[in-house]
Amino acid sequence: MNQTNESIIDLGDIVRSVDELVVMNDEAHHMHDSRMAWFKSIQDIHNRMLQKGGGISLQLDVTATLDMIMEPSSCKHM
Repeated sequence: MNQTNESIIDLGDIVRSVDELVVMNDEAHHMHDSRMAWFKSIQDIHNRMLQKGGGISLQLDVTATLDMIMEPSSCKHM
């Protein structure tokens, strides 16, 4: 059998259509460079959700890289 599924699903469309979203970043010390595609994607998703009256409910960043642990006052909301 050589059957394939020809339907194409855009995950970005699905994620941007939900009302609430939680983002979990493993190895998050790589994620907070505003030039990175992943950072830009999260920011875009959040901004589109804000336009609908929502937003990212929680962003959980985890890392084992000790020099990246930040004081709460240095953290900022997108």
